[in-house]
Formats: sequence, structure tokens, C-alpha cells
Amino acid sequence: MATPPSVTTPQGRRRSETSRKAILDATYDLLKTVGFHQMSIEGVAARAGVGKATVYRWWSSKGVLAVEAFMEAIAPSIAFRETASARADIERQLKLLAKAYRGKAGENPQGNDWIQPERRGNERSLLCRLSKAETRGS
Repeated sequence: MATPPSVTTPQGRRRSETSRKAILDATYDLLKTVGFHQMSIEGVAARAGVGKATVYRWWSSKGVLAVEAFMEAIAPSIAFRETASARADIERQLKLLAKAYRGKAGENPQGNDWIQPERRGNERSLLCRLSKAETRGS
């Protein structure tokens, strides 16, 4: 399998996909084990095997890093899947979302809006599914 190309940041520095993944994985691991408030950029950098400056070069704050790590880690588990039953689809999705947002990794570090942009995408999927179900009468 070929190594993915590095991403260039706005400042022109090359961003290693390997380092990015290590940082996000380390962040999510710390979110699950110690929670947002106890997680530190120093701890993330040490666990990921990168310098603290590397983390700050790509993420402006601990909150921004935590949200990206959390959403990237849970995205596959909360992907909206459609079946023939709108009711079953919606119940399944709500259970998945509730499970994902529970626990230390889902703690709310900076007020009620820290995961809102990603939730809106899931809400749109739910509303679209409801609309289709209404049209079909199911």
C-alpha cells in the first residue's frame, strides 16, 4: 500500500500523514482514558512521538484537536445507513450517536457547541431519511 502524500499547511510546511494520524490517535486515546480536562498537548505529543510545536502548528488549541480526533475516531461508527425501515434506521442512528457522545471521550470541553458542526451533518441525514419515509408512507 502506498504512503499517502503529505499535506501542505497554509504556511507551506509539509504535513506528515503518519504524524497527523499518530497525533489524532494519541489524542483520542487520552480523551478516552483521562478525559478532555486532564488531557494536555504535552501528553498528546509525548504519546504520538512528536514535538509539542508540531501539534500546535496544525491545531490552534486543545479543543480544536480534541474535536477533530473525536470526530475522526467515531465517524465510521456513526455513519448513517439506510434500510427499508425508516423507524429502524432512525432508532439505530440515535443509539449510535448517544453511545458515541457518552463517556470521557464525549465530554463537553467548551460549552454546548463543541461538536455541533458534525452533528448537523447527521441531523440532515436523519431529516432526509424521515422525508423519504413520509413520501413512501413507511
